Amino acid sequence: MTAAESSSVRRRRDAFTLLELMVTVVLLVIVSGTGILAVQGPLARATMDRAITQIVAADAAERSASRRSPDPGRLLQVDVDRLRYTRSRRVLTLPRGVTVSRLWVLDPAATVREVGELSFATTGQTLSYGIELSGPRGHRDQVLILGISGQAIHDRDGSIARSLLQGLGSPSA
Repeated sequence: MTAAESSSVRRRRDAFTLLELMVTVVLLVIVSGTGILAVQGPLARATMDRAITQIVAADAAERSASRRSPDPGRLLQVDVDRLRYTRSRRVLTLPRGVTVSRLWVLDPAATVREVGELSFATTGQTLSYGIELSGPRGHRDQVLILGISGQAIHDRDGSIARSLLQGLGSPSA
């Protein structure tokens, strides 16, 4: 074997073939695609949790501002992704991909009705109410806020709201 032939054989061994490179790229695409799909669910859940946390904090701030003011506060649904709290002067923009599906109240006659706004008394109390959110990847969550105490219940699958509404003889949530 001559020096030129030996060099040619060695050069072929030092490089990858096109087939080897293509197989590597396909494997990388499969692994990264699987990783992305595995992360999307938890990210969507975290986005919904952040929206619920923002709503609960804004509710607490509005209750506090209403207690300090002679005028009652109000919660208004401005848009599908924005809520406005008048007394605390907050406009809450929900995280990207999260929208308000329904805002409903449980009135003193124990009937549930959808509303576009809610009043906060100067004592900081409201009617018990719920906000249903739609989020990324089809997630639907509800936050139920009890009127007198302001305690918030995060209802991930709607089961609490459904059992409450069925117990009252109202249409299912």
